[in-house]
Amino acid sequence: QTAPTSNSQAPVTFQSNVRVVLLDIIVTDSNGTPVTGLTQNDFRVFEDDTPQNIASFNEHNGAPITTADLPPLPPNVYTNYTGVKTADSINVLLMDSLNTQMPDQQYVHQQTLRYLKTLPTGARVAIFTLSSRLRMVQEFTSDSSRLLAALNDPALSGPRHSPLLKSQPESQADDATVGMATANQMSLNPNPINIAQEAAVPVNALKASIAAKDAAMTEARVAITLSAFQQLARYLSAYPGRKNVIWVSGSFPLVLFGDSASSNPSVAPRMYMNDILRTADLCTAAQIAIYPVTAEGLMIHSVYQADASVIGEVRPSMMGQNNAAQMSAELQSVSSTRQTAESLAKSTGGQAFFNSNGITDILTRVTNQGMHYYTLTYSPTNTKIDNRYRHTRVESTNPKYVLSYRRGYYATDSKTGLRAADAQDPLLPLMGFGLPDIAQLIYTLSVTPSSAKPSGSSGNAVGNPKGPTTHYTLDFAVSLNQIKLDVQPDGSRHAQLEVKAVAYDDAGKPLNMTGQRGLLNITPEGFQEARESGVHFQEELDLPSNTDVHLRTGVYDLNSGNAGTLGVRVRTQATGPN
Repeated sequence: QTAPTSNSQAPVTFQSNVRVVLLDIIVTDSNGTPVTGLTQNDFRVFEDDTPQNIASFNEHNGAPITTADLPPLPPNVYTNYTGVKTADSINVLLMDSLNTQMPDQQYVHQQTLRYLKTLPTGARVAIFTLSSRLRMVQEFTSDSSRLLAALNDPALSGPRHSPLLKSQPESQADDATVGMATANQMSLNPNPINIAQEAAVPVNALKASIAAKDAAMTEARVAITLSAFQQLARYLSAYPGRKNVIWVSGSFPLVLFGDSASSNPSVAPRMYMNDILRTADLCTAAQIAIYPVTAEGLMIHSVYQADASVIGEVRPSMMGQNNAAQMSAELQSVSSTRQTAESLAKSTGGQAFFNSNGITDILTRVTNQGMHYYTLTYSPTNTKIDNRYRHTRVESTNPKYVLSYRRGYYATDSKTGLRAADAQDPLLPLMGFGLPDIAQLIYTLSVTPSSAKPSGSSGNAVGNPKGPTTHYTLDFAVSLNQIKLDVQPDGSRHAQLEVKAVAYDDAGKPLNMTGQRGLLNITPEGFQEARESGVHFQEELDLPSNTDVHLRTGVYDLNSGNAGTLGVRVRTQATGPN
């Protein structure tokens, strides 16, 4: 937080920067029941084992969301302003088909339906799905009938096959291939001196090929999952209070915070470390607590299932070795999943749940606990900005209480905002079809048909619209409140912004796109006007005539890393100028 102060007796302005750490704390008793009525004196806070002074303290008990009434907008004008003023807590149900086997998805679907039929009073839930991309299928509501309708719509949230997750039959086929290759190698020499040595080269090459394919699929799932959580965190940042993200998945291929990133490098490839740190920053800023819930019920090993593959020509001893290897791999996978889930939950203030047939009870428990929590803040005694991970610890005066809270944060420079994206076009991943709107940057959008098409302004077409088209002018009016402005010696203010618009058809196919990126210079004379009416950008775009178009627009502040997006459905005019 930046707090400017001035001395009226002198023309000098003093500025100071104070970093404030915010922690949401859930306190439960031995039965898992939330403990209410505690005071600031019931807690002690430490950062890297150094005691800290609590600056503020509040208790939350599930107060309803309050909103501000928006003034009526003119025709064809839209905004991404949510109007949410206060909120104690909200819940996100993330149904993950990217990292979950099909049979487990079907089981989870039935369990979740049972949970939504008995939604706790006052709980507000949104439903997201994750497959090849993140998608919001139901915005926040306390109406269980709307949630059930969204979950029952197969086009929105039905089970999906993950092309990046090896199914059990595919795993068994790979095991059988390795077994046959081993048997063939042994048959070449019925009296080998050293069977293992003779079979090593071809069989190990086959195993290496399979492992490389599996690793590539895992890395792709890590990239998609990280991108999804960044998009989700940006969307949730518009809502105050705690966000309980219930992530129902068959595996959790990422870690976000602290020492856990180095303890299990297989799920945190170095190539994604910058994205992992950026995701951690976004989740911290949005007050997100992650509740990983494994998607399967009570587990049995695949080698004991009725459809387990049999390796025909391999010796019994070799079959036993293969079965043992398969069981060992499954146990290692389960251990890795649990380790990652525990790390995610502990580091974000959530709780992990495994190997249970009671997903309905778990979801109810998370929702109830997440509505009752305490928020405290402190200013760290260690004022260094070194990008290092700082461990936080909260203690209760009653040792019998169980505390859940975020266990640390990265000491990044608040002046530069969140970690700037290193991608060539950081706005493009936020412009996907079906993504929720983001309100880190607030703007209004005017969509107006125009008969006069400026030369060379029809957009950078990615799929030329067929048939008649109508030319549209898009006017962005971006609020200065969240933009990072650099004050220049002459009194002007600079910002680095990108704006973009992408048009999609009903199936999500891109029709056309346009955008620009550049330096925004606001003169001292124009600053007051910009504060009142925002800064304006204009884009031109050709759209198919007489059709429904999904127009996805966005603004990105390259200095702070904040973004704003807005999706609108436009019914284009029946005829166009060309």
